[in-house]
Amino acid sequence: MSCYAEIWLREPEKKILRQISPTGDETYFPHITLVRPFIPMIDEEAVKRLIAGICIGKSPPIFTLEGSGSFGQITYVPVTNCKELLQLNDELELTLGPYVQFAEKLSPTKMLHVTIEVEGEMVPFPKTDLHMFRLTVIKDKKIWFSYDFVTHEILDRFESLDKQRYEQTLERWKNVS
Repeated sequence: MSCYAEIWLREPEKKILRQISPTGDETYFPHITLVRPFIPMIDEEAVKRLIAGICIGKSPPIFTLEGSGSFGQITYVPVTNCKELLQLNDELELTLGPYVQFAEKLSPTKMLHVTIEVEGEMVPFPKTDLHMFRLTVIKDKKIWFSYDFVTHEILDRFESLDKQRYEQTLERWKNVS
């Protein structure tokens, strides 16, 4: 079993990424992985509480998608202006460290990005400033739970996938900000 925390990109960013990455099919869910893959060494509910405890009270972190890049054959859109995301990543990994077994770091420096598939030369992603409204935690390739930074709720798989509920989160954020 492997778990990891990520940011799911939804409309309209997902639509722009699909235009850049026409080879992506309906199973393509653009995301930014924060925490390295891990295996809980304690009760899973305790791990969920630890993750939620870190997120409680935080406003949706700000970040920017812009440009293009590659790691050999892998193309991606870089995440820039990501200080808040990196701080959240570090806080999550530090807190979870004693309770999970992390995958080995691929690099000493974390480079946040959205992997995409392209044929030929990649069109750079236009500068887009975003908020991370939810931290989604995946377990065994399926949503385990999400933490909503606007409503401050822990959402189960069904609630995390509910498009109407996500629209309500966005509407609530518009009214708050």
